[in-house]
Amino acid sequence: METLAPDHPARQFLLDLQGAAERCASKASGLLSFSARHGTAPVRAPFESLARD
Repeated sequence: METLAPDHPARQFLLDLQGAAERCASKASGLLSFSARHGTAPVRAPFESLARD
């Protein structure tokens, strides 16, 4: 982002993408903290079934 011109057409898209990635990381962190506090264990699941359901 530092090397991208302030008026570059992709700038707003990249800022939105960066914000979404930060929100996702925050949610993942919260979910991991929750599962650690409540003693849940990870379970293997095929990615296709997670994306479909």
